[in-house]
Amino acid sequence: MTMQSCPTCGAPRDGALRFCPACGLDYWRAAAGDIEQRAPTPPPAPRPATRLPTLMVVAGVTILIAVSVAAAVMSGLVPIAGVGSRPVATPRQLTPEEAVVYAFFREVRDPRAEYSLSTEATTTFSGLDEEIPPVSVTNEVRIYRDDWTGVEQVTGEEIDLDYEMALVDGVGYLSEDGGDWVSEEIPERLQPVSPFRRISTVTEIDYLESATVDGAAQHTLVITKWLGGRDYSDILRRFARIVSQESRMEVTVDSFGVPTIAELEITVVATDGVDTLTIEGHATYRFADWDDVEPIDSPLASEAPSS
Repeated sequence: MTMQSCPTCGAPRDGALRFCPACGLDYWRAAAGDIEQRAPTPPPAPRPATRLPTLMVVAGVTILIAVSVAAAVMSGLVPIAGVGSRPVATPRQLTPEEAVVYAFFREVRDPRAEYSLSTEATTTFSGLDEEIPPVSVTNEVRIYRDDWTGVEQVTGEEIDLDYEMALVDGVGYLSEDGGDWVSEEIPERLQPVSPFRRISTVTEIDYLESATVDGAAQHTLVITKWLGGRDYSDILRRFARIVSQESRMEVTVDSFGVPTIAELEITVVATDGVDTLTIEGHATYRFADWDDVEPIDSPLASEAPSS
């Protein structure tokens, strides 16, 4: 079983436990950045050359342990023996459902994540006298840690745009309709990054259900916090107030908590006191090639644009 050290006290950590057995640190909250660490976290070990990330393997072992242990769960506070000791939370095994959610959170928040992502999205507008035609977006993106590169097409009535984009070492690059690459900031509305980037804690994810598909276990997670969508500022600028904005994302993950597909629905309602605009968006995200993406170079470093 993979062992890690507690970032607070340095005690060995079992990946199946939520709380540190020595100091009581809540690993879930620490992973979400909700706890200030008193000691520096050791640098992460390099990923093994495998298509399954280390965290996925840990999560798989976690699920097996959680299934095999007794149903009774210890709770409460148990003091550590010795002078000056303080009570700490008793460690407990994660349930299989918790393990799946935890593994998903750690994977999508991992800054070392490497994968490919394809998106199909459509946005419709209603409630105004003047008609706003629907807008469709498709893109293909490769993500390597903090860098990404990809292509995107935006279509609609009198709209037909084709972009190549990249973000390398914090620098944006953009090529429109097959033109030359230009180093400039990529607009928010064009950034096809992970749909999970606004998830900050495991408590924002709920376990929905499990199923068996083609002999393999699949799990559905649901996220109802506001995940946002495209930048609609040009359209919403005339409206004095946003009445409501809601979103719901259902994510299908495997037994290791690794996402394979996500469906996002968003609704924004705004008003100017007379007219009310409703924006409805749907996006489908498909994930592949976990841990099998090559490092990304600047498009200007080569003669031919990369995508």
